Amino acid sequence: MMETTVRVMDGRLDLPRAIVNWIGTAHELGLFLEGDTLILKKMQPARLSEIALRVLEDEMPMDEIVAEVHQHRRERENADRH
Repeated sequence: MMETTVRVMDGRLDLPRAIVNWIGTAHELGLFLEGDTLILKKMQPARLSEIALRVLEDEMPMDEIVAEVHQHRRERENADRH
């Protein structure tokens, strides 16, 4: 576990190089406040394979998917007309 002091200047945090390197290419960071502690967490999007494992029921048949897409397009076209 790394502990460090962060400087605050004009409402901005000045992070040490080690923290910037740890963040890397993360696109989103979560900030959690617990009492007087601020926790910074890298938010990693779930992999598609992980999402697929969450499905509890059989996959939707292709004809139902096509029907849903067509219904959505009709609703969008009707909304655009009004």
